[in-house]
Amino acid sequence: MDEATDKLLRDLRDSPTDLGKLVERLHQRGRRFVPISPMAVARWGKDDPLAWARVYEWLWERNVRIVIT
Repeated sequence: MDEATDKLLRDLRDSPTDLGKLVERLHQRGRRFVPISPMAVARWGKDDPLAWARVYEWLWERNVRIVIT
C-alpha cells in the first residue's frame, strides 16, 4: 500500500462515514471506475465533507472515475 493511501485510511478511521471501506475496496480491487449512488455522495458531503473531498481527490489522482447510479 502506498503512503498516501495508508495515511488516508488512518485519517478516515475517525470519520462517521463508510468512506474508509470504499477506499480499502478500491485499493484492493484496482478498479478504474466506481458506481456510487447520488444519495451516498450527498450523505458523505453532509456527514463529513472534508473526508469526502480527500477521498474524491484520492480517486482523481488514481484515475478512478465515479459513475453516479
